[in-house]
Amino acid sequence: MKSNPAERTQFIILVFILAVFGFSLAATSCQLTSLEEPPEATIESMYLYPPSQQANPGQELAVTVEVRSMGTIITGGEIRLTFNPAVLNVTEVAAGDLLGVDAVFGLSDIDNEIGEIRFALARKGEGPDSTSSSVLSVIKLKVLDTASPGSYQLNLHEVLLTDDEFNFIPDVICQGAYIDIMDKQTTTYALIVEAIPSDGGYVDPKSDMYISGERLEFKAVAAEGWKFVRWGRDLSGSNDMTELVMDDNKWVVAHFSPVETLAQVYSLTIMEEPSEGGHVRHSAGGGEGEFRFESDEAVQLMAVPDEGYEFDYWSGDVSGRDSSVRLVMDGNKKVVAHFKR
Repeated sequence: MKSNPAERTQFIILVFILAVFGFSLAATSCQLTSLEEPPEATIESMYLYPPSQQANPGQELAVTVEVRSMGTIITGGEIRLTFNPAVLNVTEVAAGDLLGVDAVFGLSDIDNEIGEIRFALARKGEGPDSTSSSVLSVIKLKVLDTASPGSYQLNLHEVLLTDDEFNFIPDVICQGAYIDIMDKQTTTYALIVEAIPSDGGYVDPKSDMYISGERLEFKAVAAEGWKFVRWGRDLSGSNDMTELVMDDNKWVVAHFSPVETLAQVYSLTIMEEPSEGGHVRHSAGGGEGEFRFESDEAVQLMAVPDEGYEFDYWSGDVSGRDSSVRLVMDGNKKVVAHFKR
C-alpha cells in the first residue's frame, strides 16, 4: 500500500520523536502491575506473553510484546526492557503484526552486557484496525549454557504508545514476565497461539510450554458469525485441524473472517383465471409465472381486470374479494386471481 505525502511526513516525524525523545516523554507513563496475570482490560496496557515459561540452559525461546489497545488505533510504540545478562541473551527483536507489514524500526539497541534492550516501532501509512493482531514485537532470547536454575524476570520499564493522531497515550499499564530456568535433563519449548481477529474464534491448545518432541494437535474453532480461513506463522494450510511437533519455539496464528450470510429466498407462483380475464400486478412486475422474494418480504398484490371482466376473488395462499391484498413471504406461496364477466 502506498502512503500519501502527509502519511510519510507523519511517519518520519513519529520515528524521529520515538528515537530521540521517546523515553524522556514516557518515563512517568508506565504503571507497573503484578506478573501473575495479564492486566485488566480497562485502559491501554503493554505486557509480555506468555507471563511465565520454562527453559533449559542453551535453549532458545521467545516472548511477544503485546498491546491491549481498548479500541485505540496504535501508530507507534517504544519500550525499554531489562533482563539478567548472566542468564539470558537477546538474539533478535522483530516487528509483530500490530503496526502492519510496513512497520519500521526507528530505534533498535540490544545490549547483552548490561542486560537491556531499547527499540521503537512506527506504523507506515494506514495500519490495521483495532480487532487485528495485538503483537507489537517478538523478542527472541537464548538461555546461556552457564545459567543456573531459578526464576528470572524480564522487566518492562519506560514504555510509550501513540494513537492514530500520533499523540502519546498516557498512563499505560505494563507487565513483564518470568523465565524459569530448569535442569538440562528436560528440554521444553514455548508455544504462542494467536487468533486474528481475537473475536473471530480460538485455537486449542493454548499458549504454554511443551516438552521437546511432543506432537500437538491443533483445532481452530470459529465464533458465531465467523469462519476459519487459514493458519499462519509456523503452521500453514486451510484445514481447521492440523498438527505440529514441538522441536523448537513455535508461533501459531489462526485467521478468521466474517461469514457472508445469504437471505432465504421463497417463490411466489401467480395464476390468472381465466388468463384473458385480467392480470396481477406486484413489486416484481406482473402477470402469471413464478417470482422470487426474500424471506419475510411483504408483497402487495393487485388484481386488474381486462375490458369486459371484473375481479371476482382470490384463492390459494390468499383469499377474499378485495382486489388488493398483502402477502408475507414466510414460505413458498401460490395465489390465483379469479375474474368473471
